[in-house]
Amino acid sequence: TGNFDESAIESLCGFPLPISFQGQWEATAKGTVTQPLLHSSLTIENVKVRNTFLGNGNISVTMEQGRLEVQGSFYQDHVIFSLILPSIKETLFEFHLNSTTLDLAEITPMFWPDKNYSLVGTTQVSITVSGDFTRPETITGQLLVPVLDIRALGTGVQLDEPFRVDLTAQDITVQPTTLQSPIGQFSLGGKLSRQKPEELQFSGVLDLDAGDLVEGNRVPEAHE
Repeated sequence: TGNFDESAIESLCGFPLPISFQGQWEATAKGTVTQPLLHSSLTIENVKVRNTFLGNGNISVTMEQGRLEVQGSFYQDHVIFSLILPSIKETLFEFHLNSTTLDLAEITPMFWPDKNYSLVGTTQVSITVSGDFTRPETITGQLLVPVLDIRALGTGVQLDEPFRVDLTAQDITVQPTTLQSPIGQFSLGGKLSRQKPEELQFSGVLDLDAGDLVEGNRVPEAHE
């Protein structure tokens, strides 16, 4: 058993991290030399990233007959993940991550600290990756944003319909959606292919009515 905090990770990285926490770990071992059973548990408390409080988390690690399994949860159990290695002698693995509905206003300051911008809404994340560490064979994922309100310098942008991103081993697809703002409407959707990343497909229509922004003249419809 023992205690640790972010300084233990910083000493390994060699530079400060934008995270703080207190943790406790406990490990047990039994079985035989040829067939050991190892179990370790970690409890992480008072997690903060860029002064955003994420609560507590738990991680458990079990290894039996060469099989390694890691399970954990963080952000007050709103995010759950698991990692399975059928054999520690091979590079095959299986990873799952799922979240409940997350509050964007609470989590975006970790990645978007600029106070001139804010996101109000919810999101859900689901990711599954499996195969070889060097080249995963199966990748599936989805990022769903049912409600979104972007506040930038006093201007609001809202979703007309849920925003969804689908992830596969071949490509990333942004499903068609429409954004509404005080100065117009913006429709977007696109696909980024893993085989041909240079051929990014993106479509959008921006219809601006910004007569009060450009010397009283209407800005014509723009297409991208």
